[in-house]
Amino acid sequence: MEEKLKSMRETLDFAKEKAVSSGKSVLEHYNDEVQRMETKYEEARYQLKLLRNSSDSAWEDLRKGFERAYNELKEALSKAKGNF
Repeated sequence: MEEKLKSMRETLDFAKEKAVSSGKSVLEHYNDEVQRMETKYEEARYQLKLLRNSSDSAWEDLRKGFERAYNELKEALSKAKGNF
């Protein structure tokens, strides 16, 4: 799970760099989208942190929370790739 999240961070950083290098107007246009992806990344990171600190009984629920947050981030990044 940590590797998945690390990969998403790299993809998000690449998308941000691409927007920045494309110019101010592109960055301004996609700023809200980039912020939403950052929020989704932070949610996934938080869910992973909870997962690491959870008891065995809570692990399954927290794993589902992480997977949900990860999948939302993955979907947002997929949509954004076409725009950058």
